[in-house]
Amino acid sequence: MHLLSQLVVVFSTAVSAAVLYLSLRKAAREVRIRAGFEWARIVLGIGGAFAVGVVVGVQTPRALAVGAVIVGGAIGYFQGQQTLVFLRDSKLWAKRTVWGIALWSAGLVAMQAAGLGSKTGLFRLGQAISFFSMSVALGIIVGRPGAHIPEARIPEPGAPVEEPA
Repeated sequence: MHLLSQLVVVFSTAVSAAVLYLSLRKAAREVRIRAGFEWARIVLGIGGAFAVGVVVGVQTPRALAVGAVIVGGAIGYFQGQQTLVFLRDSKLWAKRTVWGIALWSAGLVAMQAAGLGSKTGLFRLGQAISFFSMSVALGIIVGRPGAHIPEARIPEPGAPVEEPA
């Protein structure tokens, strides 16, 4: 069984490294903002984290959970501040600035390092990684310029749309 657990750690680490590489390569592209999808992802992520915690019996120290929420929310908020939001074809789009990519990368690397440390038994984080991740996502929404202002979302039908420069 010990060999199997080591193989699982090696395999999941390799998959995480591949996903990290692909994510970093696509970090600068424009993405469409879909508010419903973003909120659903946050609700499902938080719900999933709590459900898994109850089913598996994972305990997360309160200070660690609160710290993960605060740090994740701060990184997300400042990442959101470093996001360009614009309309194209009556749809809301976002693109990270260089600083936004740096903050996004820092958060992603922190989550990967925490996951690796947890998988290898170096330390126990419980659900703190999930709390951190969901807080980053929420912070981005709150921090994004203009994204939370209803008038900035989609213009009236027939209204001229200003394309980004």
